[in-house]
Amino acid sequence: MWRPAVLLALWLASPRSARADDGALLDSDALRYRSSGDLAIDAGLAVGLPAALPTGLATGVAAGFAAGRTLAWGARAAWVAAPQSSLP
Repeated sequence: MWRPAVLLALWLASPRSARADDGALLDSDALRYRSSGDLAIDAGLAVGLPAALPTGLATGVAAGFAAGRTLAWGARAAWVAAPQSSLP
């Protein structure tokens, strides 16, 4: 019976907004895309929920490129694997 009361007291005492970042990342241009040419190449980590089984996490790599100034075109490719097994 005391657990719901403690949780309610903690919830009421908590601040109404998250203060971990104070909006510094959203206000800065750290994520702004910059390019000095007509070709952009990027790569990264791909993560997501696997399609076969609802448990686990599928991970892999992705890469792509884009070309053009006013109207850019490009392609991306990814390889992702889910480490799932039907063995008990």
